[in-house]
Amino acid sequence: MQDLLTKYFPKPLLEDIVKGNCLPIIGSGFSLNAIIPEGEQMLTWDGLGKKISEYLPDFASSNALDIISAYSHEFTRIKLIEKLTELLLVDQIKPGKAHAAFSKLPFKLICTTNFDYLLEQSYPFCRPILDESQLSISFHKDVVSILKFHGDFNHPNKVVATEEDYDLFLENNPLFATFIANQLIVKTPLFIGYSIDDPDFRQIFKIVSSRLGNYRRPAYTIKLNSPQHEISKFERRGIKVINVLENITYSDLFQNIFEQLDTFWNKQLISSGTFTHENTLSEVIIQDDNLNRLCYFGLPKSDLSFYKKNVFPIVEKYGLVPITLDEFITVDNNNIAKVTALIQKAEFLVFDLSSEDNNIVNELSIALLRKKKNLLIIKDKNDEIFSSYNKDFILILDLANIERPDDIYEEKDNFLDKISSWFKNKSEIYLSSFYDEPIRLLNKEEFRSAVISAFTLIDSVLRKKLESENYSRSVSSKEILYKALEKDIISQEDFHTILQVSRERNILAHSLKEISSERAKKIVDDIMKIVDNIS
Repeated sequence: MQDLLTKYFPKPLLEDIVKGNCLPIIGSGFSLNAIIPEGEQMLTWDGLGKKISEYLPDFASSNALDIISAYSHEFTRIKLIEKLTELLLVDQIKPGKAHAAFSKLPFKLICTTNFDYLLEQSYPFCRPILDESQLSISFHKDVVSILKFHGDFNHPNKVVATEEDYDLFLENNPLFATFIANQLIVKTPLFIGYSIDDPDFRQIFKIVSSRLGNYRRPAYTIKLNSPQHEISKFERRGIKVINVLENITYSDLFQNIFEQLDTFWNKQLISSGTFTHENTLSEVIIQDDNLNRLCYFGLPKSDLSFYKKNVFPIVEKYGLVPITLDEFITVDNNNIAKVTALIQKAEFLVFDLSSEDNNIVNELSIALLRKKKNLLIIKDKNDEIFSSYNKDFILILDLANIERPDDIYEEKDNFLDKISSWFKNKSEIYLSSFYDEPIRLLNKEEFRSAVISAFTLIDSVLRKKLESENYSRSVSSKEILYKALEKDIISQEDFHTILQVSRERNILAHSLKEISSERAKKIVDDIMKIVDNIS
């Protein structure tokens, strides 16, 4: 599919999304992308009103809100809730491909007016907000919050469906209204499948727009082949229409947009972030479709020092580059986005689930949703790996796992041996690929990446040759190079060649400077000869 973001999306909107300054607002139109039972049909709001009108033969109105309100008045509210649950197929529908693609986007807060549970079912973990009292409760920040503006059928007293519900909403939910107004003030709203016809939300949106005037943030909606009169309706309400002119369905449109946005978001975050270790920077520069040596560790904070001191040297011994969340610094404070970007980028992943830190379980769920393959799970002896999991999200069943001892320091040696064995097996599988990577990148004319990969290769080879010295990751590549010369692992000529490559690699890694094909080929050829001589 062509790049829909470049073709249709305004750059300021994309910037707001990546910076965490966008609020997605999901309407009933997005639920039309659900998987439904054969022979059934998802109803729009107007379709819902028309269906319910069959129970009110003497009621002369085509307005869905009037019809639904009349049904509630005639047959009681509880019967209305039951009828809405039945007609909206709430207990039968499942998230579709568009929902799956959307759930991979690392938004921290989502607002929806939908009664169904499609969004919640799309995430392995999320925090639905249906009551004002929940707004003040602090939860761990690695979980998406879904603000259900109009309630859901598990909370019938919160459902907003009739005229009376809409009329009393602002009076009964002043903190909700204040919270949403604040979000609209500081974030760019992106309406997805939402017509903004609801009087309560439109009133809040109108107040914010009128008070701020020219200083209000822009608002956007995504439409497919929309006619001018529909575009004009949104523009009258202060909403810019991203009108995609393509011959596809809404489901395919949303899926493609969200998948492309996922890739764009991750790349932008990685490229704009700061990494505290030099070797990490070399790996993240490599294009996503190429093999990298990055190994992400999802760890409880209490165990960071143990892993960095004892496990990371093992990882580096096998030519891989360990990284943790604290070593990746971004401007905003969106941990969900940071974790997602690192997990998507990393070729290898390790998660320690032995603590009660739910954030690590959430990180694992992100990896599973993205079908990452090289996964190692550290767990307690008596714990089921997925005891707290929604089994629908266990997409990879053959997961390697190691039992963590009760006392990680007393039984350290055996524990580290098991970890070392896993990395040894992985390194043997990927050894030839790592060796061939500089040449492969050169043949693909990715010259910057080829030079960086070549230097990473020689650095890894030298560290492995010196593994008896037990160098930690804090030892620089330059120190390793001098030690290799001292031990006669490399010649004086090789030393100066590698040193020069190191300088050029640093320039490429820290700037947008390019390198000529001739120079890149010379560097790769020289490094490969040195590697072969050492081996």
